[in-house]
Amino acid sequence: MSSLVKEHSEITRAINKCILNKAIDIPRVVIIGNQSSGKSSAIEFIVGVDFLPRGTGMVTKVPLEILLINTEEERLYAEFEHVKNKQYDDFNEVRQEIETQTGKLCGVEGKVVNRPIFLTIYSSEVPNLSLVDLPGLVNVNTDITYEGIKEDIENLVTHYVTPQNTIIVVVSEAINDTANCKGFGKAKEVDPDMKRTL
Repeated sequence: MSSLVKEHSEITRAINKCILNKAIDIPRVVIIGNQSSGKSSAIEFIVGVDFLPRGTGMVTKVPLEILLINTEEERLYAEFEHVKNKQYDDFNEVRQEIETQTGKLCGVEGKVVNRPIFLTIYSSEVPNLSLVDLPGLVNVNTDITYEGIKEDIENLVTHYVTPQNTIIVVVSEAINDTANCKGFGKAKEVDPDMKRTL
């Protein structure tokens, strides 16, 4: 069974790469919302473990494509596509690797880029599911980032939510009016009838 799970993971990773070139449109769940709206917490709730970087300002600058694979093993572990032959049991190390790889992909300028990190998580407690974590939408270009970041994020989110097989999950802070959630606006652009938006 473990060999079949491994093959499934490798096939899905190959398909995910094709998606970047718009060759294949497979079902997946994309999480969007304003910056610091709780997207990371929603993803960690689904996975059942804390592993995403936290901090002030903009932390997520690249897409994080997370493949969840349900296994019969009780063991919870993770693998990165860019780190060969290593399994992570310590999810603090997973968090650190996401931060390190983000820095490499974004370069010294720290710009938002469409260069995904591929992470696979194996557990008996997760559903077989493909999730995507994206940078939070912002209302204005902030002085802590760079000019044009608003447009870069908008383009990245649009790229991920446009495919018709994508389920869009919009996360909004409970204390805010949903009218102020840029995620809802973005979802309505690509899914006017909100048929694939939660």
